[in-house]
Amino acid sequence: MNPYDILNVSYEATDNEIRKAYLELVRKFPPDTKPEQFKKIRESYSLIENETARLKYYLFNRNTYGSSPMEIFLDYFRTKCERKPLDFSSMKKYLKSFTEK
Repeated sequence: MNPYDILNVSYEATDNEIRKAYLELVRKFPPDTKPEQFKKIRESYSLIENETARLKYYLFNRNTYGSSPMEIFLDYFRTKCERKPLDFSSMKKYLKSFTEK
């Protein structure tokens, strides 16, 4: 299940574009009349609804492109031209935050 395909948004879509696509699909497939489609839409939205969720999806979903989580992590930041890569200590702290619960 590719959430981008289900929501019909590009990989470069912003939070607002993803939210608009989600709301449009919810109107088209309401939970009371089309529960199965709504469930897929909701799950897809929760995977990519904001930048943090998208990064978790890229890092920890084995169905995404790339051969390792680190490769996916680096590709993610390479495609975001407006941001500079994290320094080593910041990246280590950020990745560690996903294992602490």
